[in-house]
Amino acid sequence: MRQLQESDPELRAHRRRVSGAQLDSCRRLAEWLDADGVLAAAWTTGTAADLLYGLIASDLFERLLGDRRWSAGALGDTLSLLLRGALTTTGEAPPRRRRRPT
Repeated sequence: MRQLQESDPELRAHRRRVSGAQLDSCRRLAEWLDADGVLAAAWTTGTAADLLYGLIASDLFERLLGDRRWSAGALGDTLSLLLRGALTTTGEAPPRRRRRPT
């Protein structure tokens, strides 16, 4: 994908727009955590936004959902636990969802 971006200006511009929108969303979430007083002291809103931005990279999802065959629910629960533990003062995850048998 990165090689294609180098040779295709339209693709490069689209990728910049998408990445910019994703980073903006991560910044809003980090600012919301800070405004609510639950952003852990080790983080600034900038570094928290950067971590969130890095963790929404498609590689993470491809590896865990595809290569390792995690379910979407398990991935969501794990990311929630990781992010709440790392970024918030409470460090608590929401109660686990009950899974329906498949």
